[in-house]
Amino acid sequence: MNIGKILSLSILSIATLSACGIGDNQAEATLGGGSDTVLGQEGLLLSIGPDRAGGSFFSSRNNSTVLRGGVIGRGVANSSRLRKIVPVRLDSGISGFVADKAYIARQGSADETIRVVIPVKNTGSRFECRIALKGIIFRGAAGANLAIDDKDFVEGSVGRATTSTNTCLGPGEAGYSLLIEIPENGVRLFSETASIDVLGIDVSSDRFEPETTRVLPRSYVVINSDSRDYLVTVDNLGGRDVILDSVGQSVVILDNEGLPLDWDFLRFQDEQEEGARIGALLAVGSSIKLLAFSKFGGVSDSIRPIVNFDRSQSSPRRLGLADEYLIERREEAKKLGLLK
Repeated sequence: MNIGKILSLSILSIATLSACGIGDNQAEATLGGGSDTVLGQEGLLLSIGPDRAGGSFFSSRNNSTVLRGGVIGRGVANSSRLRKIVPVRLDSGISGFVADKAYIARQGSADETIRVVIPVKNTGSRFECRIALKGIIFRGAAGANLAIDDKDFVEGSVGRATTSTNTCLGPGEAGYSLLIEIPENGVRLFSETASIDVLGIDVSSDRFEPETTRVLPRSYVVINSDSRDYLVTVDNLGGRDVILDSVGQSVVILDNEGLPLDWDFLRFQDEQEEGARIGALLAVGSSIKLLAFSKFGGVSDSIRPIVNFDRSQSSPRRLGLADEYLIERREEAKKLGLLK
């Protein structure tokens, strides 16, 4: 792979940033915590609030941070044409969780394949893991069923029992459900989706504890001035050596308000096309670089990488059939042609 020339933010002129929708206010915006009830730029009430450093998102702080750096994205269209926000309705029988908005993204102004980001918050009193949305129904304005996703695990902090998983949320903690939907039978998923229903939420009956080992994204750098691909540096800050599974790493792209614009997979920098079955060992005190082949059509200078790691394994392992989360992530990657 041709990595290309490292691109820093200083190379881009202020005029270019302004044309792409990033002005002085965004470049200087702070990422401090704020109210958990705010109005987004589309004027919709957000009960979970924006994703800012020090807020409720990934508050266990063992596998994710908000990073700011060089401008990513191809800038083919204004971000407002590439994202829409629709309401999420949870079934009345669901308790202990909140999910009320979905951020639906597309990579170009004519695309109908969608990437969906649904913020989910644990409003209960227990540390829950293997959290999964079930029966996710995409509906049109008149209530027509446009698409169904049977199940999607929530990307959250890392919890540990006999194995580790990044599908956990502690009390008051928020994470993301990340989906990819490809339209069928002529349905225009981006244009026609007006709301999303969730029929159920599963959690594990096993008791997990928050992982004390911290594996955190430190920084990112844009490595290709044309495609805006970027590398994220991840550090094992101590505790135990861990294994990173190559299909379990994700990144949410944020706007300057801390609201999702899109999401993508992160892969090992040297991963081959036939890869994504074996993980990598990350020793205490060491770092690894994860690569995003940027398909995002807008522009942003704020991302939240989410790291999935396991300290119960002593060496990289084959993807196990028992690991439902990784199987699901592999199927999502196949939709994009990232895996065979």
